[in-house]
Amino acid sequence: MKKILAFITILILTDSIFSIEEGFHVPEPNLEVYEKLNQKLLYGEPKDAAYAAEELMFFNSRRAVRSLVKALRGPDNFPDSPRNTALVKFYSARALGYLGSPYAAKPLIEEYTMQQEKITEFKHEPKKSMAQISTGESLSSPFFFDKDDYTIPLATGEMLRALGRLEYTPEAENVLKDALKHKNSYIRASAADGLRLLERVENLGPLKEVVGSETDDYAKASELGAICTLERGATPSFKELTNMLSSDDPGARMKASHYLGEIDLRLAEVPLTKALEIEDDPIVYSQMKQDLKRIMAFKRPAHVEE
Repeated sequence: MKKILAFITILILTDSIFSIEEGFHVPEPNLEVYEKLNQKLLYGEPKDAAYAAEELMFFNSRRAVRSLVKALRGPDNFPDSPRNTALVKFYSARALGYLGSPYAAKPLIEEYTMQQEKITEFKHEPKKSMAQISTGESLSSPFFFDKDDYTIPLATGEMLRALGRLEYTPEAENVLKDALKHKNSYIRASAADGLRLLERVENLGPLKEVVGSETDDYAKASELGAICTLERGATPSFKELTNMLSSDDPGARMKASHYLGEIDLRLAEVPLTKALEIEDDPIVYSQMKQDLKRIMAFKRPAHVEE
């Protein structure tokens, strides 16, 4: 079960990473380390390149943006190169999102557009079978068995979240809104995450339009979470989000808990406490416990919730 939920854990960790301030300068003592990471990103094995992308993200220098874009796209003349993997695309997209350079928007949109065309429908079943745990070659499943064997849907979803972290552009917003109607449920969920990160109340309409017809619990939890983040109050959508804590899908329960923790309304304390009492998945239990602690530590004044 831990391996089955690995992609969800990565998603939560992705959302939880502290905000990185924008920067352009690489301090001189670190220049040698930066250059080594840059070389690993562009010419290393997939595992090394992914590690380099993550380290460059924390280097907090936009000097890495062009190299990260190259890694995201893969070698121009060798599309079948072993380095052109979902693993590298995932970490490159995440780094581009956190570094926040407007330059990254166009390549992220282009790479997403190309990759999403390959992705097929995936039904997010509450009970997983081994057939759903895929290798990095899967074009439908976000699940993977080996920790380094990421799938294209997982990487493509991270591109959408990265777009949400960048400075607003109509082009990026339109891509995210269109992705809400993608045939793959994980892509729809990622689009909702991206719109939540974009923080524009104008997107409440598109989100509410799709959530009523959403059939996948994980995607629905993401859509409701985005709506509640933008509305910021004890709304009917907030009530629906708390109801997702009783979903049969552990991923949906985890996603709902994460959003409730972020929204910080004290009304979530009771449903989270009740959900925690009967939670049997250790990863979800840990997330709920963390989110409940956050809510109990910080409570908004009553008038904010009215």
